Amino acid sequence: MKESMIMLPTMIWATLVKKNLLDQSLEITKDLILAAAELEDPPLAP
Repeated sequence: MKESMIMLPTMIWATLVKKNLLDQSLEITKDLILAAAELEDPPLAP
């Protein structure tokens, strides 16, 4: 019983960390795509 009391919070924490890392990598990827799009298609100078 004591082992499962330790394992459960650890599993929850690991899941949250994985989700957080995934969210961060998606944000970074989105930023990179936006930056690449701006480089490929520079705005016209007035």
